Amino acid sequence: MKRWITNATIAAYLGALVVGLLSHAINYRSHVHPLMYLVVWDMYCGWSAFESRLHVLGETYDGRHYQLLPAPWGEFHPYQGPARRHYDVQVRFAPRMAELVLAHTEHDDIRRIIVVEEAWSKKYNLPDELWELRHPEPKDKYSYYHTRAVVSCDSDAVTRDGEWVSALSRYAMMDNPRLMSDVTRGHTFFAVDPSLKDALNPGVTQTGFNTPAPGSP
Repeated sequence: MKRWITNATIAAYLGALVVGLLSHAINYRSHVHPLMYLVVWDMYCGWSAFESRLHVLGETYDGRHYQLLPAPWGEFHPYQGPARRHYDVQVRFAPRMAELVLAHTEHDDIRRIIVVEEAWSKKYNLPDELWELRHPEPKDKYSYYHTRAVVSCDSDAVTRDGEWVSALSRYAMMDNPRLMSDVTRGHTFFAVDPSLKDALNPGVTQTGFNTPAPGSP
């Protein structure tokens, strides 16, 4: 009897892992319930090797730039860490926060709001004493700057771009002739996930490209 219980427990455990793996692999109902987090194999997908901060600038009609955030009256720091705007991963609220500052301050006429992401390797966050133990070279922090969003103050025009890690992957693909050839010849395909229907109506997300067989259109 104990052997049956042991075998059933092992089978149930491995079966749950297989279900989670397949759900994540085909992008189907992987977010249908919070308990899916225990079996879907993506628990580390949000970790990045880069630390980033957002700089919000206002550009005048004569080409001058002003720093709009932090606001003159201070900022909200959740978790006693970086300011609130740095948690805006999709850059949806930082331009609105800048517009609030513009509405309550005196300034030159602003033509557009520019959100710039500063990114650097997280290894530079090490304290100096730990850096000296782990790295023989001197600690010389290097930052990359990447435009995340441009919002026009004269119209509703908004331009957004992905975070620095996404930009790196895009640049790497564009620099690879073989991958660019596959993208040119391939057809876009979509994955339908009913669990995302309410959030991403109608629950259809572009996931990649399907390269046709030789000789097919």
